[in-house]
Amino acid sequence: MARFNFELGEEAASMLDALAQWTDRTRRADVIRDALAVYEALVRRARMGNRFFYGPDPKQLTELDIVSLSQARYKAEREAAAVPTAAVAIPGGGGLA
Repeated sequence: MARFNFELGEEAASMLDALAQWTDRTRRADVIRDALAVYEALVRRARMGNRFFYGPDPKQLTELDIVSLSQARYKAEREAAAVPTAAVAIPGGGGLA
């Protein structure tokens, strides 16, 4: 298991503690692991072209606007567009398609 040490500002540390309390997590590391799992799922789905919305009423949703998710979606679209298409021989066609 990899170990990481990093510093958080007071505001971020307070938010981490609040998230731990709200979610009944006993350690800050648990909150960070949960957050990483959620972020990974969002990035994977963003790379598939998904967009994310939230709100209490399905008729009045707001798009979740996280720059890195938009960048992941855009990068995946560019990667897909850059994949070269292979030339395929057509039997009896005398050439490549």
